[in-house]
Amino acid sequence: MERNWIACFFSVNHTEFDTIEKIFHEYDHGLYIIAAENTEKEKEHFHFLFEGSEQIYNNFSKRIVEKYNLRRKGRGGLIKYGKVKNIRNLERMMTYTLKDNTFRSNMDNKMIQSYFEKSFKKELKKELIDNIVEYIDEQEHWSAHKFTVLCCQTWQATRQQAMSHLIDYLVDNNIRHSKSALANWIYQFFIRSTKYTNYQKKQMLRHYHIFD
Repeated sequence: MERNWIACFFSVNHTEFDTIEKIFHEYDHGLYIIAAENTEKEKEHFHFLFEGSEQIYNNFSKRIVEKYNLRRKGRGGLIKYGKVKNIRNLERMMTYTLKDNTFRSNMDNKMIQSYFEKSFKKELKKELIDNIVEYIDEQEHWSAHKFTVLCCQTWQATRQQAMSHLIDYLVDNNIRHSKSALANWIYQFFIRSTKYTNYQKKQMLRHYHIFD
């Protein structure tokens, strides 16, 4: 049977790790990663990324679904199991699978470490952006908060104010940065800030692309 990379998940409690891995090994597969993960709503589940055939996946998936009585959707519409239709970027999929650092695999340690480091760097980058947005949001009252129609002058003043606070944060925390990184972080701030309505954000983003 032809083997391809397959990615899937099952909403099963982490206490079943040994059992679900044992069942998995009853099927013919190549390299694999089994990762235990929690969502923001604290729902435990497993991610599988492995080399195998569609038939192997179908048989394994059917067995897990039946054993743990998994419905396609649970309460609140949460999906209980599923498969990625098309893995467009295997490296990104591996990085995503390893992001919580609770996994089992038969892959080479150096390969695993390489993907794990990429996943760790991605999480750090996300955390940095979160911290930047939160910091700027906490600063002094914004000049654009009460605008109805955002003019060029108001946009420039608001952008300069945000940039000033951003630089303060970067210098105080000894964070290296490039000109392109500054532009991206300001852009992220205007997208994710809690200080503005969606209408205001749309106006600011139009000015961002028109005048920058």
